[in-house]
Amino acid sequence: MDSSNKIFIRDLKLKMNVGILPREQGRKTAVIVSAVVDLDPACRWSVDKIEETVSYADIAESVKRISELRHFNLLEGFLETIAAELLKNQKIIAVELSAEKPRIIKDTERAGVKIIRAR
Repeated sequence: MDSSNKIFIRDLKLKMNVGILPREQGRKTAVIVSAVVDLDPACRWSVDKIEETVSYADIAESVKRISELRHFNLLEGFLETIAAELLKNQKIIAVELSAEKPRIIKDTERAGVKIIRAR
């Protein structure tokens, strides 16, 4: 079996400027983001030090910071921006990101997108 190291965040709740619908222009929209980050399998956590890994708090802060950069027309563009930023970290080899808008479509709980990007 291959080695695998993953860090994840589920359901990070944001209010951000995103969307192409008239009702989304000029006001913040609720968005829920989840991330799974694959680390280089050579990373080992046996020494129990933060320097060996990527902090999930840092991942969450990156997502929050990017959500405040500008108005994104599409969740896809938002996620591409997050992926590019996270993949700058040499310990990260791949990311799986999702962004969902709650109750954006009648009779649905959430609608959204998911991307997977790797170096």
